[in-house]
Amino acid sequence: MAANDPKRRELGPWYTPRQAAPLLGIDVVQVRVMCAEGQLTCRRRGTPDTPRYQIPESAIDEYNRRSLTPARGRTRARAA
Repeated sequence: MAANDPKRRELGPWYTPRQAAPLLGIDVVQVRVMCAEGQLTCRRRGTPDTPRYQIPESAIDEYNRRSLTPARGRTRARAA
């Protein structure tokens, strides 16, 4: 992907797992696991033995929107 490609620009800025963890409200290790398992959009740099993940701001926004959505099947608590 070229540096001036519009798709690349709309994904950025990029964060490391350590920078993204407080924005996501989860632990750094969990962010890395989610990247490795494909649960969080990221790009992988480094080597297979020592991967370095970069997470776009759009993936952080998407995760936060999903985590704020109420789970299916839940109902509101009844007023007493």
